Amino acid sequence: MNSAVQGRKTIEIQQGGGREARTAELSIATGTCELRAPRNNPDQDGSIEVNVVRVDEVYENDDPIQWVLLTTESVEELEETLTLIDYYGLC
Repeated sequence: MNSAVQGRKTIEIQQGGGREARTAELSIATGTCELRAPRNNPDQDGSIEVNVVRVDEVYENDDPIQWVLLTTESVEELEETLTLIDYYGLC
């Protein structure tokens, strides 16, 4: 995937799992990739192009946040991408 940095976002991380609460600054990159059908399934053929959102925490050295989200939703505009990231955070 060729990705381009689209922007940054700051989020609040709650305490949990032995980690203290903190503010995290995230770098957001987007791109596209092609997912091919499995070779071992003769009933599936072809491929599908999906949008990729990569989210990386910038200043955390110990276990930084790293998300890779695959979607068919548009990520052309930063606002669209931020909405997808917010949806992911609700899970």
